[in-house]
Amino acid sequence: MFGTYIGNNRVLVSTKWGGMLLVNSSDLSLTPTLIINGIYDVGLTNYLIKNIKNGDTVVDIGANIGYFTVLMGYLVGNDGKVISYEANPNLIPLIQDNISMNYIGNRVKIYNKAIYSDFKKLSFYITDKFMGNSSLHKHDDGYLNKYKGDSIKEIQVDAEPLDAIYDNIDKITFLKIDIEGGEYHALKGMEKLLASGKIETLSFELNRGMLQDDWNLLYEFLKIHNEMHYYILNNNGDIISISLDDIFRHDEIPNVIIKIKI
Repeated sequence: MFGTYIGNNRVLVSTKWGGMLLVNSSDLSLTPTLIINGIYDVGLTNYLIKNIKNGDTVVDIGANIGYFTVLMGYLVGNDGKVISYEANPNLIPLIQDNISMNYIGNRVKIYNKAIYSDFKKLSFYITDKFMGNSSLHKHDDGYLNKYKGDSIKEIQVDAEPLDAIYDNIDKITFLKIDIEGGEYHALKGMEKLLASGKIETLSFELNRGMLQDDWNLLYEFLKIHNEMHYYILNNNGDIISISLDDIFRHDEIPNVIIKIKI
């Protein structure tokens, strides 16, 4: 076991890669895996350890408790930068504490915002028990049947396109998107960054159930971007080439890696 309950609904986890994380003891999504294994999303974790270097600038869209934010904070070092976004205001105190506890506050910026295709206020649906499943899309019956007993609360959140940081950034070595169905609008809101070649590599989670009506829109968006080359990951963090059409033959892929060559 890699976790110890420390009170106040928090568990302290010692990760396999050396970081410390505070997690919510009542969460049924990330918390059980981290307590038992000390690692989450093994393939992406290993990929980042192999590829993120000192001095890199990286972006974490959908930071949750800050697992990947903290990991990348370690990897980019004092000369690097991590820019993180999390729409759920309930998770911001955990992320901030995890950043502080790992002494990486000098290189990490966290924003309580959703990344979207435009500047606007949006409905955001917070999941109570499976805290990693909150989404800009209202959860359908398929979700409620799969995650029995979960409850949903609707709030309003601020949203902005990632292109808002275009003038303040020279290069993004790696960009992670894990926002439970919001991927189409997130990508649409960074078209300027994509077209300029400022983003070198990005990853996103493919989940047909969460994308809902945006499934075909995401496919058509990616189809017109000939500069994108697609890969999936094995548990060692190695990339395996795959075509866009083969990707969309799957209902779910934990991590699609896109390398952008302008």
